[in-house]
Amino acid sequence: MDFELDGNATSAVTTAELMANIGCPIASYLIVATYLFVVLRVEHRGKRAYRTTNAMVLGAQRGFAFDMHMQGNGAINTIRNAINASRFFAKIAITLSMGVAGFAAATQGQCGSGFAYCSTRQYMLFVKEMVVAIHFFLVFFFFSHSVRFHLHAELLLGTTKLRGKKVTGDEIFKMMRSGTLNWTIGLRGYYFIVPLLLWIISPWANLASSVLLLFLFYTLDHLPSSRFSKSSYYSPR
Repeated sequence: MDFELDGNATSAVTTAELMANIGCPIASYLIVATYLFVVLRVEHRGKRAYRTTNAMVLGAQRGFAFDMHMQGNGAINTIRNAINASRFFAKIAITLSMGVAGFAAATQGQCGSGFAYCSTRQYMLFVKEMVVAIHFFLVFFFFSHSVRFHLHAELLLGTTKLRGKKVTGDEIFKMMRSGTLNWTIGLRGYYFIVPLLLWIISPWANLASSVLLLFLFYTLDHLPSSRFSKSSYYSPR
């Protein structure tokens, strides 16, 4: 069965091609989302230390939160470095999101009076460009939340009491941990742009690159155990 909106046979899309363009990106998102859930969330609920870069950073942040509370400009500057980095990536993401959305509008404009005059392939291209634009907006969302949580941590670093109770290092660490979680997901969102761009070329290239991306994620998230002692990693309570 062919789908054809403009009467041009060269623009017809087979059912198999249409299903591949829908199924492959959904499968890619599920694969990457499952991996991120396992690495970033399950490790926080376990009972042992995890040898991952994220766990090592969490261990460093726990020590920072307890040791640097009310320690002056050094502690504040460390948090501000994270805020500035998150702002930088957030600005890039929202700029790219608006730019890709503009390309999508231009694609729709080529159809003349509206989508009723678009070929199926033009309509599919518009949808793909909008998905990329929305993806960049989600990246912006996560980096914005990273800024938000690190700002909260910065306020807690210089606060002795909150609602009449003493501010503890554990409360500061929770804010920093949430900021790091959003930072990590946002950064992985940048990496996932490559499979999305390949989706515009071929849905199977999208799926294949997502599988290869998992190996890249694993390399980035796991460090050789010989380089760090077990005490260097975050062990959840």
